[in-house]
Amino acid sequence: MKTKLIIIISIFIVILLCICIGFCIIYNINNTNAISNNQSFEHIKLLEIKSHNWGEVNSSSDYFLGKYYEVYRDGNVYTYDSYNKSGKKDERTFNISIENIIKIENLIKSTINSPADKSASDGTGWTFKYFDINENILGEYTGYIYSNKEFNEILQILK
Repeated sequence: MKTKLIIIISIFIVILLCICIGFCIIYNINNTNAISNNQSFEHIKLLEIKSHNWGEVNSSSDYFLGKYYEVYRDGNVYTYDSYNKSGKKDERTFNISIENIIKIENLIKSTINSPADKSASDGTGWTFKYFDINENILGEYTGYIYSNKEFNEILQILK
């Protein structure tokens, strides 16, 4: 009788250990997925900015079309200049601080839905696209930014 009790208790302990090991494995898998998902979550587009050359141009020359920025929520910024014939130039990637990302997001939230300024007839026009964490467009502005303090402040942060 004593040996049967020891065997039953041993089986119970083995089953309990298997259950604990199973929970540990499942917990570890879930945490690993959460970490990897969090890392991919970090590199999500916040803002896309394009300048447009709205001045007079000579189509036979390699004139400047505009500047392009992609700003990501993790602080990465990708930028290049675009030209009529030669295409992309000065292509580069750099990082800005998370504090500046927060500042840019606050600035863009406050001004993205401003009425478009198209009062000039040439010069540089701009397009700003603001994205949510799923990279859906939350707002878009296309026009001049000469008198818009928030848009100009964003560009100063990115220079």
